[in-house]
Amino acid sequence: MSQARALRCVVCSALGALLGVSLLLGGRAWCLAEADGPLVVYVRPDRLHAEDADGSGGKDRPFLTIDYAIRSVEKLLEGKNHKAVRFELLRGQYRNLEGGESFNVFPLVPPVGFDSVEFVASGGVGSVRIENVDPNVEVFKIRSEEFEKAPRFSFSGLQIFGGRQAFTVFDTVSRDAKLRIEDCWIEGQSAHGLEAAPLKGSLVTIEVKHCVFRRSSEGIYVSSPESAALSLTVEDCQFHEMRRYSPRKLLGAGIDLYLELQSELSVRIERCIFRGVASAVQVTECASSDAFPVKGGALNFNFSGNVVNGLPDPAEPLKVQVENGLYLSTREFHLNNISILSNTFVGIHQYVIYGDNLEELVAEGNGLTPYRFTNNICWQIGGESEFYDEVFKRTHEDRSIVFPTVDSAIRHNLLEKSSLTTIEGGQNHTGDPRVEAPAAFDFRLTALSDAIDRGIVADALEIKTDFAGNCRRMSTVCDTSQSHYRPDLGAYEYPGHCDESLVLFVRGDCDSSSGTLEITDAVTVFSYLFLGKGVPACPDACDTNDDAVINLTDGVYLLNFLFSGGSSPASPFPQAGSDAGGDCLPDCK
Repeated sequence: MSQARALRCVVCSALGALLGVSLLLGGRAWCLAEADGPLVVYVRPDRLHAEDADGSGGKDRPFLTIDYAIRSVEKLLEGKNHKAVRFELLRGQYRNLEGGESFNVFPLVPPVGFDSVEFVASGGVGSVRIENVDPNVEVFKIRSEEFEKAPRFSFSGLQIFGGRQAFTVFDTVSRDAKLRIEDCWIEGQSAHGLEAAPLKGSLVTIEVKHCVFRRSSEGIYVSSPESAALSLTVEDCQFHEMRRYSPRKLLGAGIDLYLELQSELSVRIERCIFRGVASAVQVTECASSDAFPVKGGALNFNFSGNVVNGLPDPAEPLKVQVENGLYLSTREFHLNNISILSNTFVGIHQYVIYGDNLEELVAEGNGLTPYRFTNNICWQIGGESEFYDEVFKRTHEDRSIVFPTVDSAIRHNLLEKSSLTTIEGGQNHTGDPRVEAPAAFDFRLTALSDAIDRGIVADALEIKTDFAGNCRRMSTVCDTSQSHYRPDLGAYEYPGHCDESLVLFVRGDCDSSSGTLEITDAVTVFSYLFLGKGVPACPDACDTNDDAVINLTDGVYLLNFLFSGGSSPASPFPQAGSDAGGDCLPDCK
C-alpha cells in the first residue's frame, strides 16, 4: 500500500474521532486501502466513508449494511487485481442493530473476482462488540445460490451479543467453501450461535477455534443435506448454559449435528468444555422414507480430549448441568465411524451415551450402534449405567443381544456402573480418579489417581496433547526401552516424561534463538554447567552429540563443529525436528 494511500486512511479514521461525529443507530464507517495483497477496508461504528480506488471522490455515505459496503468496493475496483478483501473493524461498540426487511445485518456474498472475505477485530480480541441485536436478525449471514469460486470467510476477535444467529451459512452451493471463526465470544442468540445448513451438493469446511458459546438455544447447529459433504472442526471452545424453547424449557445441545441420506459429515471436536447443556453433542440421522429410499453417506465423528462437566454450580445447586453426555440417534443407513477418546465425563445426570432408536435397530437385526469408546473417565454418573445400550439390552425381550457389539470397542475406561468394569481383565475398571478440586471444576489428576497409565496406546497415538495442551503420553518414570508410554485416562495427563517432543528443535541451538548455530550456543552450555544458570528451554538441543546427557563434551563438540571442521550435530540437524531416539532429558518448552 502506498504511503499516500495509508496516510489518507489514517486521516480518515482520525478525523471522525476528532470531530466527534454523532453515532448513528447501527452506523458504520469504512476507509479503503489499496494494498499489494488483499484490499483492506477500515470500519468504524460512527459512519460510512468511501473513496474511489485512485483516492479521488472521497465522501461520506449513509449507513446501509456491510453488504452494501462490499458492493461499493466491488464497483470501485472494477478492473483491479485484488483477490481478497479484509474488513478491519476498529475498536468500538456496534449497537442496536436492526436488519430491516432482510433480517440480515451483514448478508455476505463474495464480491465478483474475490476469493476471500475476512473480518478482523483490529483492536485485538474483544475490542469489537456487536450487541443489542434484534432477536430476529442473523448477524453474519453467508448466502448465495452458487459461488463462482471457492470462497473463504474468516472472523476473529469479535464479541457478538444477541440476534437470532451470530453466524449463518445458508443457501450455499459450492465446490469448496470455507469458514473460519476464531477467538470470538458468542452469547445470547435466540436460536444458534452458528448455524450451517447449506444446500444439497455443497462442499463446506468450517473451523471454530478458541471461542465461547453461551446462553443460546444451542451453540453450533450443522445440517448436512442430501448429497452434500460438510466438515466441522471445533477446538479449544467452551459451551455454557444452552437452552431450547419448549414447554419445559429444556436445555439444548452444545453442538447439534444432523445428516440426511447420501450425505457425508466429518466432525472433530477436541479440548472443549461443556456445562449447562442437555447433551454435549447430539447426532441425529434421518430415517429411510419414500423421499429418501436409497441408503448411503457416512458419518465420521471424533470426540477427543474434552471435559463434559455436569457437577452443580454452587450458585445454582439444584440446576441439572448435563442430562446426557452424547445423544446418538444414529441409524443403519449411513456408514458410521464414531470415536470417543480420552474425555472426562463427570456428574452426568443420566447416561454418558444415550440413543433413542435402539429398539428399531435391534428389531431390524442391525445390532446396537457401533462406536469406539476408550481411555475415558466416567465419574459420578446418575443413570443405571454409563451406556443406555447396556440398559436396553438388560430390559429387551431378546436378552441374547450382546453388549457391546462386535463392532464396538469399549475398553480401557474408568467406569462406575457398567458391567464391563473388571480390574482383573485389564480392560475397563472401577476406581477413583482423584482429581485436584472437583468443586472448583479442576479435573487434573493427582499423583494417587487410579486413572494414571491405564489407557491403551493404540487409541492415543492420534491425540498429541491433553486438555491443558501438555504431552498426551507421559510417564512418571523415564524408560527409554518403551516405544510409547501408556496414556492416562480422561482429558488430562499427569505430568512426567513425554515420549514424543511436541516442540521441534535444531540440535546444537542451545539458546533456542533462531535455529542457527553460533558461539552463544556453546556459551549457554557452559553457563548451565558451571555458572548455575537455569535449565535451557530445550535441553535436547544442548545435547549436541545426542548421548542423552548434557556435559562438557557437548560444548566442545559444538565449538569443534563451528571453528575446526568437526562433525555436525546429531539429528535433528540442520532442519528442525524431534528427538527420534528418545532420552530422559526434560522436554522442550
